[in-house]
Amino acid sequence: MIVVLGETRAHELTFTLFKKNLLERLDADLALCVGDNPRETHNPFYDHAKYVWKYKDPPDWGDSYRELAPGKNVYALLDLPDQWFGGVRHPTLQQAGVGALLIVFREFLRRRLEAEGLYDKYDWFVLTRSDFIWPVMHPGLDLFSPEHLYLPDGERYRGYTDRHALVPRKHFRRFMEVARATFDEPEELARRMKAVSPDNWNTESFVKFRLRELGLAGCVRFMPYMMYTVKPLGGPTGKGAPGRDDFQLNMYLKYPLEYSIARAVQCVVFEPSDWKHMIGPTRWLNWRFHLFCWLRVLSEKHLYPGSFRTLRLFRRFLIYLAQPR
Repeated sequence: MIVVLGETRAHELTFTLFKKNLLERLDADLALCVGDNPRETHNPFYDHAKYVWKYKDPPDWGDSYRELAPGKNVYALLDLPDQWFGGVRHPTLQQAGVGALLIVFREFLRRRLEAEGLYDKYDWFVLTRSDFIWPVMHPGLDLFSPEHLYLPDGERYRGYTDRHALVPRKHFRRFMEVARATFDEPEELARRMKAVSPDNWNTESFVKFRLRELGLAGCVRFMPYMMYTVKPLGGPTGKGAPGRDDFQLNMYLKYPLEYSIARAVQCVVFEPSDWKHMIGPTRWLNWRFHLFCWLRVLSEKHLYPGSFRTLRLFRRFLIYLAQPR
C-alpha cells in the first residue's frame, strides 16, 4: 500500500511519473490521507485511489488535539522549541511553520488503518507525499529485507526525514505510533524530550527520537534519495525557503540539494535491474555505488568551505559508503 499524506499538491507536475515509477512499479494500492479544504480538488490521484480519508483542516491545529485527545495538555510540547510543533496557537510559545499538521495526519492515518483492519492486509507500506518527482523507477521490493524499515538517505537535519518511508508489515504498526504519544501523553513526552535536549527540535529529530523510544532505530536502513520535491513556478514560497525556480524544468525546486542527490541517482541507475548494485551487501563490489557516493559528496561541497575541505569531503564519502542499506 502507498499512502499519500497531507495533500495532493503539485499533482499536475508529478502524477505521471508517480504512477509509472512508483504506483505501477510496486503494483500497489493507493490511499490518500489528506485535508478536507478548498485546496484539495479532484485530480488523477483520486482516480487511482482505493482509499480516501479526509480530515478537516482546523484554523488552529491545537483544535485537533482537543478533538482527538480531550483533556490532554498539548501545550506542554510547545515548551520544546523550535519548529517541530508549529500550527498550534499560543500567545507566547507558538512556533513557526505547521509541523503539527503532519503529526496530526499521522495519528489520523493510524486510526483509519486500525478502524479498517489494514495493518495485516499488506506486506509493505509506503508513506510518501504527492509533490515528489520520481525520475527513476523505485527499486523492486525483493531488494529490501522485511526485517528493516527504509528511509531516504538525505534531508535528515540531525534526525530522519519524514518525507518518505518504506516499512514492512512486521514494523508498520509500531512505526505508526510515532505521533501517538503527542496525543496520549504530551506532558510525559515533553519531559522525556527535554531530558535529551531542551531546545532545537525539528520534525526530523522528533521522528528519530520516537523511533528510538519504539525500539525501531536499530531496524532503520537507508535507500538512495531518488526523488525530489517540486511545485509550480510562481507559487507562494515561505520566507527563507531554500528553493529556486528552474525554468529549464519549468517548475520550482523546493530543496536544491535533494534535486542534486536525485540527479546523482540518475547517473548510475539506468534500468530497474541496476538497483541490485545500489542496495544490499554486494553494493560495495560495483562501480555504481562508489560513483553515486562521490557524486553525493560533490553536490555538498559548498557546505564545507575553508581549510581541510578535501579531507572533510572524503570523510563524508566514507560515511555514505558505510551507511546501513
